[in-house]
Amino acid sequence: MNPNTKECATCFLTDKFPGVVIGDDGVCNSCKKMDSDPKPAEVTVGNLDQLREIAEEIKRSRQGKYDCIIGASGGLDSSYVIYVAKKLLRLSPLIVHYDHGFVAEQADRNLANIARAFNVDIVSIKSKKNLDVLFVKHFISALEKTGIYWGMCTCCHYILKRVVDLHAAQYDLTWMLVSQNEVEQLRQLGRDFRPRKFLKAIFSGSPITLIERFYHLMMAYYYFTRFKIEFKEPLFRALTILRSEEKLHLKKVNITKYVKWDFDEMVKVLSAEANWSYPAGGLPMRFDCILEHSYVLITEKNALNIAPYGQIFNNLIHRKLKTKGELKGIAKYYESKIPEEIAEAQRRMKSVSQLVS
Repeated sequence: MNPNTKECATCFLTDKFPGVVIGDDGVCNSCKKMDSDPKPAEVTVGNLDQLREIAEEIKRSRQGKYDCIIGASGGLDSSYVIYVAKKLLRLSPLIVHYDHGFVAEQADRNLANIARAFNVDIVSIKSKKNLDVLFVKHFISALEKTGIYWGMCTCCHYILKRVVDLHAAQYDLTWMLVSQNEVEQLRQLGRDFRPRKFLKAIFSGSPITLIERFYHLMMAYYYFTRFKIEFKEPLFRALTILRSEEKLHLKKVNITKYVKWDFDEMVKVLSAEANWSYPAGGLPMRFDCILEHSYVLITEKNALNIAPYGQIFNNLIHRKLKTKGELKGIAKYYESKIPEEIAEAQRRMKSVSQLVS
């Protein structure tokens, strides 16, 4: 870190993070705002009785084998949502999993264990021609000299909603169970921050660099277009016309509002019930995608001057679940793992490219 950069004594934000001011006491304005805002703490307060009332309504809506849908990665939150649905609420969920080509092996094992332990059906979605991997490969090639990779997760952001909507329509489901427990600090920067940073990165460099960059971006979005067609984008558009507005939009139930989000307890339960695990040395969240552990962390460091996984750490700090001192060693661990994760991502991209050629 630049010696002229001041870091908050309580969290991992620095004075280089847009909008952050560190006071004479060494604490940033974001921490002070969080301490005075009761809403984040409310998220961790459980109300299982109210959730069970909602579950009864979900059961009454059942018209086939399933009564709700859950998107799952094998990570902590989605795995725990499945546990709550099956073991606490006695629901019959359909689980949808998107394999984008960069799923960590441990997350895959977790999903397989969960399917057996909780007796749930998991539909795994994968591009038959690895179009999402080819998109990522060209996208990274385009931006590798900038170190800013926002937009790399375009396929995920697109397909997760589409796949859930299509399967919900197929099985006539109107309820979706999710977990939302993080306060993303990028939202505090304003809508134009990320696009401005991204555009500045795109147009940086020599004329030759720009030509190469735009070639790779053109190829990336060529594969993304094919990806959309493969996953029935025309069918989805027809669906929006044929189905009523009420049935098209799923009713989302945020489990985190009703079940206390205590990740240590969640890990303990999942480990005992389904032999669930996460990489030693790190945290049990966000390990399911190797791109998250590599290029996403690089982007956060370069664009926001924050420690790897700093935003996740800050959520834990603001929820009084961990202190900065407890997380410093984990931050160094994630930093040390970046080269290894990049090598694995590159290996997978190379493997797919060889298949195409």
